[in-house]
Amino acid sequence: MYNDIENNMDEIIIPEITKKDLIQVNDEYFKTICCALDTYLQYDSDELEEIDIEHIKLKELKYNELMNQNIDIIEKLAFNVSNYEQMEITQQYPIRTMEQIEQYLQNRITKRLFYFNEINPLLNEMHTNLNEIISILESDESDDELFICY
Repeated sequence: MYNDIENNMDEIIIPEITKKDLIQVNDEYFKTICCALDTYLQYDSDELEEIDIEHIKLKELKYNELMNQNIDIIEKLAFNVSNYEQMEITQQYPIRTMEQIEQYLQNRITKRLFYFNEINPLLNEMHTNLNEIISILESDESDDELFICY
């Protein structure tokens, strides 16, 4: 029985994420937005006169709101990643008893659940936020989507 547990102890995969990964995710987020902004800001002077100023203001308002949401998401992610990195899985001494094995497995499960319950939803929310920003920047002035109150 002990051999079965010992052989399967590494079966539970623990996702890896560090503060360095979080910085890379945030950098990619802003690089993507910068590319979309470059496209958005490349209007001819003739096109600029035809664009409705109110529409531009609404776009900017929604854009700023989404950027503020991203800042909140990043702050939550930084806090959760910090807690995640501090979670201990391994023990300082060799595992010899059934209680130590159970504690080790429980620590792994706890860390994995923390990732999927706390960190992964925030990463998904950040991705959704990015898609919304890009859709705002790529939408044309005839879209009624911006007039919907959230």
